[in-house]
Amino acid sequence: MKSSIVICTKEREEDLRKALRSIAAQTRLPDEVVIVDSGQDEELGSRLASEVPSQVRFCYVRSIPGLTVQRNIGIRNSTGDVLMFIDDDVVLEPGYVEAVLTAFSQDKDGVIGAVQGRITNAEPHLAGKQPVLCRMSRAFRQGMARLFLLSDQGKGRLKASGFPSFTYRSDEPGFVECLAGGCMSFRRSVFDKISFDEALVGYGCWEDVDITRQLLRAGYRIYYAPLARLAHYPSSNSRSSASEVAVMRMLNHHYLYRKHSDGSPLQKAAFAWSMLGLLLMHMSKGPRNEGIGALIGLIKVLSGRNPLVKSTSSRSTNRA
Repeated sequence: MKSSIVICTKEREEDLRKALRSIAAQTRLPDEVVIVDSGQDEELGSRLASEVPSQVRFCYVRSIPGLTVQRNIGIRNSTGDVLMFIDDDVVLEPGYVEAVLTAFSQDKDGVIGAVQGRITNAEPHLAGKQPVLCRMSRAFRQGMARLFLLSDQGKGRLKASGFPSFTYRSDEPGFVECLAGGCMSFRRSVFDKISFDEALVGYGCWEDVDITRQLLRAGYRIYYAPLARLAHYPSSNSRSSASEVAVMRMLNHHYLYRKHSDGSPLQKAAFAWSMLGLLLMHMSKGPRNEGIGALIGLIKVLSGRNPLVKSTSSRSTNRA
């Protein structure tokens, strides 16, 4: 089973080098590494080539900015039977590739369309090493997320609001309902039926939720492989402002509700409740511009001025 690792990146050379070095240390090397770069440094590819073992095909592709655009370019430029998407600011444990390929190879019926790995430093117990105020703030955010049906860590299920409850802590493998964008792997064949939604511009907030729903709707299942372990070290380079992120979260959540909701009263109520929670969450985080950004996003939704919905209205059949 041939494998490709696809990394979408922008202006993060040092982070990317660490990721590539962790790939080079794998117990089972991938057959190729595909870098899709939307940064301004056109010489980056030539500098990175030495970080990839000689027996691994190295493909460097330039792209316009946009995570979902870059992911689709990565699919088109890869040749593996299994495509492993990882973020540019992660470090893989040595058995990551082998664990992902084992999960796919043991699926004799071909029902597994994607495999979710484990992010080892995204676990709540790590908060115990932080100051008291940080732990209290984290506990408050977790409580808000549960109360308002927002994204959190749990049992790998999709909530009625459309938000995921990611699986990160469990040591038990098994089937789940959601993928996390930083460590998701796919059979190549699933992309005959689905693709990353390029309407989700920028860093594509909730693009992992969208591809999850597409995958499940196409009849595939998602498998959680806890032995596919990595650590995520969020980079400070090339990130959107807090205000921009808040606007994007409001607009993208509304867009995905319109795209995937069945229009039932339960889902409508859960969506409205989660939008309120998302607004309150951003307003409670501290930076004033983050709360303002969330409010701007909500106003655009309520006034029918969500540009994502307008630009894709001809394809959408669900209405809020």
